[in-house]
Amino acid sequence: MTDTKQCQNGAAAPATYFATAERAKPQELRASVARITDNPLVTATLEVLAARVAVLNQNRQVLAVNHAFLLALGTDDPANVLGLRPGEVLHCTHATDHPSGCGTGKACATCGAAIVIVATQETGGPQERKCVLTTQQNGSKVDHIFVVRCSPFQEEGESLLLISMQDISAEQRHLALERAFLHDLSNMITVFAASTESLIETQSLAGPELLAQAHEAANTLIQEVNVQRLLCTDNAEAFRLGADEVHPTDILNRIQAVFTGHRAATGQSLVVERPQMDSPFRTAAGLLMRVLSNMTLNAFEAGDAGDQVRVGAEATAENVTFYVWNRQTIPQSVSSRVFQRYFSTKTGVGRGVGTFSMKLLGETLLKGQVSLATSEASGTTFRITLPRNPGTA
Repeated sequence: MTDTKQCQNGAAAPATYFATAERAKPQELRASVARITDNPLVTATLEVLAARVAVLNQNRQVLAVNHAFLLALGTDDPANVLGLRPGEVLHCTHATDHPSGCGTGKACATCGAAIVIVATQETGGPQERKCVLTTQQNGSKVDHIFVVRCSPFQEEGESLLLISMQDISAEQRHLALERAFLHDLSNMITVFAASTESLIETQSLAGPELLAQAHEAANTLIQEVNVQRLLCTDNAEAFRLGADEVHPTDILNRIQAVFTGHRAATGQSLVVERPQMDSPFRTAAGLLMRVLSNMTLNAFEAGDAGDQVRVGAEATAENVTFYVWNRQTIPQSVSSRVFQRYFSTKTGVGRGVGTFSMKLLGETLLKGQVSLATSEASGTTFRITLPRNPGTA
């Protein structure tokens, strides 16, 4: 749903990109809070539940919260949250995307909590959905995943919502890391097995090339284990980073070797675009391979039969940029969340680590910049820009 309001210049501007923008007047809000506070059944229901639970009005504003919610927020005074919306209470990074607040920004159309609330209001029945949320806490961003349940009820003629948010971040993190690791491990083992099988079968001049491919797959397997250890902690800086002197073309050749015969690339083609300036630079080649492999794998998985994926590099005196392109477009509501931990457009548990790890490895460890550009006209391009010498960046 998209409401509009008038700008100062008279042009119509969206008042919301998803849920309604209106809020209750102060006196209406105070009256609603008083009714809920005086209702012993609602109060008892709030406190008997272990999850974070709140009562919302039809404008998604908090009228009451339980002790578990306050404890998670680090406060004991419910007055600090009354009248706010869930994303504003939790300091969601998207809560200020739009002047109308939580639920009205472009990214809110993919927010599980916002979707559940709107669906409950539209259907008049209880709803449940997972919600991926990045919060700002003490200057740091923290990723959460909640199971959000919402149910409507009436109190003295007022339509209200009871919402619970169960934090399952630890469980989902374990599942996501396990899934990502086994997925990548399976892909590398497939390449390794195919290369060694061909070596045994051919016994020909193609042997050295296949041996190099098998060697690359084996090295990548080792790196996958090291990266998995890193992702299982929150202390990325503790990872001991070694720098190799490599040429951009060397990295591109390794990507080409990994995805030659890769099952994700079946029916599609890989085009490697090598840079004119191929002078060496210093980086942790294994970590860079992990980032580029994830970018390339995502491009193939998003494509259709007959599509083309382009992988290339551009070099200047100061930086080296690697890019991966495919013709598909990522919707704007999704692109704003692509690098968010746990967020995925795919169903099932254990999702949302691949693109998150691109950002973690590419920026925290490799000291580069990872970015995304997507449009109907130009398709989708992931980039990682690295300093030639990270020690001086």
